[in-house]
Amino acid sequence: MKKYVILFFRKQRKRGIHKMKTEIHPEYTGAKIACACGTDFETGSTKKEMKIDICSNCHPYWTGNLKRDTTGGRADKFKKKYGIS
Repeated sequence: MKKYVILFFRKQRKRGIHKMKTEIHPEYTGAKIACACGTDFETGSTKKEMKIDICSNCHPYWTGNLKRDTTGGRADKFKKKYGIS
């Protein structure tokens, strides 16, 4: 089995199939990201600039402002409903 696979890839290399096509890929450049909270930062992308609604500086999970409902599950609801402690 190994011999067959190695021969198969050697044939592909001779044909030039393994090479990446040059004219079909978008250009990857630096991009400016602007958040609704006013934070700007740069990263790499195929777009020049992007506007986003929420980023890691204003997201409730990352800032610690996330309010989770800490009530229990079905058993706690049942106990509360019927006054069982």
